[in-house]
Amino acid sequence: MKRALKIFATFALLCIAPLAIAQEGDTQSLLPQISALATKYKGKSGVGSLVVDGGGKLNMVKMILRKEFDKEFIEGIRRFAIISYKDATEELRNEIVDDIAPIIAPLTEVDVKSQLKPNARGRGYARLLPNSQRVSDLLVVMESPAPKLIYFGGDFAAE
Repeated sequence: MKRALKIFATFALLCIAPLAIAQEGDTQSLLPQISALATKYKGKSGVGSLVVDGGGKLNMVKMILRKEFDKEFIEGIRRFAIISYKDATEELRNEIVDDIAPIIAPLTEVDVKSQLKPNARGRGYARLLPNSQRVSDLLVVMESPAPKLIYFGGDFAAE
């Protein structure tokens, strides 16, 4: 009986430890907040979203983004989300903007104008990794031509 208990305890630790380590290393990720925002507005008229955290969908997103960004940036992407609310009512758009405000509040505003297409308006926000010149989360809140939130999570050079 003792041997069976030891085997069970060892098995349980082997199964739980990687999960705990993975969660500990990702405590600063904005993905849970972005996912909650996407879930809140899922099914609302005029709002569409995509949230990916690895796997085939993330690889497809990276393939699409290769045209727009350099290889180092693309390889650093581990999480991605987009929430588009261009076809939502003005009231719903305002509600979404209000819900985005607390997510971006603790972040550092960054200049993303060079990455935007001509006549596009948007603001960028980043979270720097502690004691580093690296970014763990990058959020772009587009105002025009269509309002949307774009999130990149991973490991990126600060410049």
